[in-house]
Amino acid sequence: MSGSLQKAWRNERKFRISPMQYAAASGWCRHAMQADPHAGPGGDYFIRSVYLDSLENGDYVEKGAGSLSRKKIRLRVYSENAEFALLERKHKIGMWNQKERVKLSIVEAEALLGGDWDVLFRRESETALRFYAELKSKLYRPVVHVEYEREAYVLPFEDIRVTFDKSVRYSVSDFGLRGRKSMVPLFPRGETVLEVKYNEEFPRWVAERLGAIDEVQVALSKFGLSLAPWRAEI
Repeated sequence: MSGSLQKAWRNERKFRISPMQYAAASGWCRHAMQADPHAGPGGDYFIRSVYLDSLENGDYVEKGAGSLSRKKIRLRVYSENAEFALLERKHKIGMWNQKERVKLSIVEAEALLGGDWDVLFRRESETALRFYAELKSKLYRPVVHVEYEREAYVLPFEDIRVTFDKSVRYSVSDFGLRGRKSMVPLFPRGETVLEVKYNEEFPRWVAERLGAIDEVQVALSKFGLSLAPWRAEI
């Protein structure tokens, strides 16, 4: 099992689009781009993330304040019956993003959700120890569970990746990583989250063909939107 992985900085832009916009944009992608190799037979793959935050809700507060530099920490799986999980820190500065991650067995991940930070201490990697120090010292705990189906396409130019996150739903009570869950729709009107990721230059022509322009871009976070009704006092 791989211990850790750190990805290079990438740009990311997000858009919240209607069902009609999704139909047009995904249709263009199917004809003009390559399907993501990780997708299943139906073209989608499942994502479940359990987000953690400090006892003082520091990451949520930074997100809500629009801080230039902010982060999210989550455990992510790609199946309802996953055998492993990825502990990820997503660090964002402006529109630049970087991920740092540690791969854990599902048993280790569930133990971590229960507050057993020694799971990370026992790992022989600097990345795991950085996670250990931060999570333990700031008393991180699970705060929200988000899941959805992702449809993804890629282009070699600028390493462009376009994703559509559909049927986004959440829970603030069930943080288990396995099994079927009872969830609340995040977008009751059926909107989809469109993300465009790239290396250096914003592919304006891709955005135009997707029907997404700067004026409709939003500072959109599934983590932030899911927690907002429960953090009104902050």
